Amino acid sequence: MSDLLTSEWLSEISSGKYGVTSQAAVLMAEEITRLRAESAKLPAMRSSVKSTGNSRSKAMSDILKDAMKSVEKFEKQEKDSDDLFDRAEAERLKKTGMESARENENRRENLELARIIARDLGRQYRLVNADMVGKALRAHGIKTLGPAGGSMFRGGEWKWTGDYIESVRITNHKRPIKVWQYLGN
Repeated sequence: MSDLLTSEWLSEISSGKYGVTSQAAVLMAEEITRLRAESAKLPAMRSSVKSTGNSRSKAMSDILKDAMKSVEKFEKQEKDSDDLFDRAEAERLKKTGMESARENENRRENLELARIIARDLGRQYRLVNADMVGKALRAHGIKTLGPAGGSMFRGGEWKWTGDYIESVRITNHKRPIKVWQYLGN
């Protein structure tokens, strides 16, 4: 099938003839190259094309359909990604999630326990982070607070120090977490 893919086909795709963006055209060309590599591994495919009398344009049409599916998927992701970066929407969803988590009775109980543990740790060490509280919660059979965890250090008895440390919780992938100072007694 590799003989079916000539530079003129690739240049047609890149020229915009099919109404795709240049980035999508590059993706399409990569997809065609991938399909070409796959077809080289499948000699039976070549004989099937010959024995069924499929013409060059039919085979090319099938390849282009597959490539266009990839392009459409890419363009949809590209379009959707515009919606992924909205500071105001992110803040709104954060607050909604935290409120919802506080209203869930089971999570509310877990959050209250986390706050008690955080206060105890704060009295002992003055500086506390979510990993410290999380380790103590595990001893109580609680694996995670979920969205309620964002409310753990809310209130007047905590002040963010301005410092971050890398989380050691495996699922956090070493992301930075805040270090809090306990202001209570």
